[in-house]
Amino acid sequence: MGTTAAEAARDEGIAKVEAGADPRIILMIDAKIEAAIASGRRFSANTIRDQFPVSDHHLIGARMRGYASRKVDGHPLMVRVGYEPSTLTSTHSHEIKVWLGWDAHQSLTRTA
Repeated sequence: MGTTAAEAARDEGIAKVEAGADPRIILMIDAKIEAAIASGRRFSANTIRDQFPVSDHHLIGARMRGYASRKVDGHPLMVRVGYEPSTLTSTHSHEIKVWLGWDAHQSLTRTA
């Protein structure tokens, strides 16, 4: 399946934001995402973004998208479990994904 123009524009925007970001900030954001995944609690970009009020909010979204698409041992790092309104004023409360780390999700959904 080919990439649509919208997907290509999104990916180009993500690449620009990440290329212009301080690598130390990227590492700190990644550490927060990894901690959220390991926490066993639900989280979203709102959760991470609130910890970096001076960072470009697009960078948070870009890093979240990267983690959402990663797999380890054939399974995703995190699983979408719902939606919540974005806390960014510019999004006018657009819904964003709520996530749970794979291990926590499996613990909750494992059948006997």
